[in-house]
Amino acid sequence: MAEETIFIVYSNSTTLWGQLAYGIRRMSATVAGTPCPALELTHGGLGSSERPEWARAKKEIPVDLKQQHFDEIPSDLKHYIEVNKYEFPCVVGRTTDGRFHMLFADSELPDFVHNPAKFVNTLRKRAVDAGMTWK
Repeated sequence: MAEETIFIVYSNSTTLWGQLAYGIRRMSATVAGTPCPALELTHGGLGSSERPEWARAKKEIPVDLKQQHFDEIPSDLKHYIEVNKYEFPCVVGRTTDGRFHMLFADSELPDFVHNPAKFVNTLRKRAVDAGMTWK
């Protein structure tokens, strides 16, 4: 039986080139856009530390939470994302039966980047709808 897990998958990689490319995209992004809304939500963009608002909000998540770059995710999760033609960044839940469920597609994340509490509240609803336990 698999452990329930929520994966926040960033759209940049951990390689030096990936980090540099992200920094360049971030500095040239428009006010309305960000190259990785998931990273904007959790870290505020270029910072290496989590945003205080995110650190507080994520304490409300009772499920194992993994925040990973796309080159760090498990191979079965990568396969799920690729086969279903989803894009990074995204948020995916894994239920105890080992199945993955898309909780936030890339196009939905920009709506939450400035409000981690709203993100966690919506995440709770979507995780429960996917069959995850939220106590």
